[in-house]
Amino acid sequence: MKVPFQFSPMALMKPIAIATLLMALGAVIGRYGPAVASYAIIPAKYGYFRHYRDTEADGIRWEYWMIKSSNLVSGSFYRDRFFEEWEIVRGSAGEYFLYDDHAEFDRTLTFSRTEMVIRDQDGNEHHYPRVMDLWEVWLERINSESRSRWYDHIDARKARYAAMIAQRMKKYGLVKSPASEAQRRPPVIKPMVADNRSQMKPLLAVTEYDFFDHAETGTVFVLYADGTAICRSIPANPESPFHMIEPADTKDLFVDLIPTDFDSLATRYKLSSATDQVITRFWFSGKTVELYGPWREPKVFPNDTTDYTPETIRENNASMREEWLRQPASLRHALSKIDELRKAAGPAWLPKRIEVQFSGELNMVQGVVPWPKKWPGLYDTSSKKRGIAAYSVFIPSKDFAELNAFLASAQPHEVVLIDLNQMHPEIHFPLPNEDDWTRQETW
Repeated sequence: MKVPFQFSPMALMKPIAIATLLMALGAVIGRYGPAVASYAIIPAKYGYFRHYRDTEADGIRWEYWMIKSSNLVSGSFYRDRFFEEWEIVRGSAGEYFLYDDHAEFDRTLTFSRTEMVIRDQDGNEHHYPRVMDLWEVWLERINSESRSRWYDHIDARKARYAAMIAQRMKKYGLVKSPASEAQRRPPVIKPMVADNRSQMKPLLAVTEYDFFDHAETGTVFVLYADGTAICRSIPANPESPFHMIEPADTKDLFVDLIPTDFDSLATRYKLSSATDQVITRFWFSGKTVELYGPWREPKVFPNDTTDYTPETIRENNASMREEWLRQPASLRHALSKIDELRKAAGPAWLPKRIEVQFSGELNMVQGVVPWPKKWPGLYDTSSKKRGIAAYSVFIPSKDFAELNAFLASAQPHEVVLIDLNQMHPEIHFPLPNEDDWTRQETW
């Protein structure tokens, strides 16, 4: 007797499970197989490395780094362009030396299986994780010619820079370039400011960044363990920018300046939705709290603003005041006390040496002011290379008034000509042990 067919769901469970497992395994191999292959087969220096950056305006953006034709190349997919940053020269101990388009040593480079490490002139290490997934690389079309590419090869930039220096040498009657001794100089990493280290231990510090006035950017107050306080004066005084408060006058200051709830504060408070606002950072005991936006008073639109109706102005001002109130009252109280100290009188303070930071090779200028020969140049042994086309030159503090007068003599569209480079100078006053609170700072 023929038995009729009976459907059994249980009989299908095993093949379905096997099929599902095979599909999952195939998906995993397809997705992560390239990562395993890249890790096992491709040497680290031939891999890709990614750098994330989280910005207020743009959100998360990233750059890929790779080695191409003995150059370290970065590809920014936010700007859709590629740029050759440094020429790579292999060292004897397995590390690589990076030289910029001025043929000057700039930083060192080392690889591991999982990351690329760049060490700058101050010895700070910057870690870039390796992209282990070749599928991800393919999705980004790093090697796709369909992408619009913009290359600025380092060889071309070196040639342009050399031609510019040769032209200026001819103009000024020089037979030897000021940088001839500095080019290909053996890589030596030294502290940024050797004489700003001291026994003074910083307890708290406040820094400000003004998007529209870089001269007002930097540390505005620091209190040391011995009771000494150094303040950037209010109102600003170009002739005496900082003053001191003696330990005898700061006896009870410490308790009054530390917010009682500091440990529970968030690391960032947004006080304004507007762009390009002042950033204030309060550092204490290794922790930094950042305020984005004006903390003293909320930003407001004047009643006569022509772009908005009176009702819109009232709504915007109410919204901005609501944002402003997000800041902790305890932190605003501490910052207000610091403002009072900045307005108080006190003996003037200057560091042993004033740092003049030069940056950028500027070409679109209407005139130049020659850098005085009595002061060190870019390539002096006391000077410091900070990065690509960026240097620090140190002037004795006794020459501060003369330095101020020199910088003030330049017209609005004039720049300083120093060692045949047209550059923009900015004064920085190194505070004792300022690396303790500025080491991780990026503006």
